[in-house]
Order: sequence, then C-alpha cells, then structure tokens
Amino acid sequence: MLTVSSQPFWGNMVASAGAGPQPIPYRSLTVENLSRAIVQCLESETKSAASVLATKMESEDGVRTAVASFHRHLPRDIQCQILPDQAAAWTYKSNRTNIRLSKRAAAALIKASILKPAVLTP
Repeated sequence: MLTVSSQPFWGNMVASAGAGPQPIPYRSLTVENLSRAIVQCLESETKSAASVLATKMESEDGVRTAVASFHRHLPRDIQCQILPDQAAAWTYKSNRTNIRLSKRAAAALIKASILKPAVLTP
C-alpha cells in the first residue's frame, strides 16, 4: 500500500523513466496542469516508456528481494548460525555450545534425530 509520503517518490521515479508526468502536489492541482498530465500520459513516447518499465517490473521478484534485504540487515545476534539467511527462533545450549537456530534448521535437526525438541529454548 502506498502512503502519502511514498507517492511523490514513486511519481518522480515514473517521471524520470519517462513513463508519466511529474507528480502534481494536491495543493497545486489545477484543471490545466491535470489536463497537461493526462495528455502526456496519452503520448506514444510515454506509453512506450511505461511499457518498458512494466516489462522490467514483471521480471523482478520484489518480494524475494525485499525478504533477502531484510535478512541481510538483521543484527548478527538474531541470525541462525546454520542458515544465516534465516532469523533465529530457538537456542540450543549444552556445556560448551550455544547455537542459535531458525525454525527450519531446528526442524531439520529434529527430523534427522540430531536434536530432541526438549533441548531447545525460545
């Protein structure tokens, strides 16, 4: 969902790609500048640039990229030590070992009978 603060940013991105007009701040909106913006949207150059931009957007995997970025920026002390792209949800503690595990890593270790669920703490 777009917020009021993100709309000018994305409007400027579209305009810089030639796929639309510059955003019009609502306080500056007039019949004349809205009409000019609509006419610009109907121009063949604008339609062509919008088509190129749409093709680029279709080839992106925005959700996967966002999730990967989120995990890359997690503090190191909450990352899984086996699957570092996952957040740790469990801790395995023994005499000399303290390992942070993601749900996926813990499930795999339990399934392989390497760990028992009772030895994990949230």
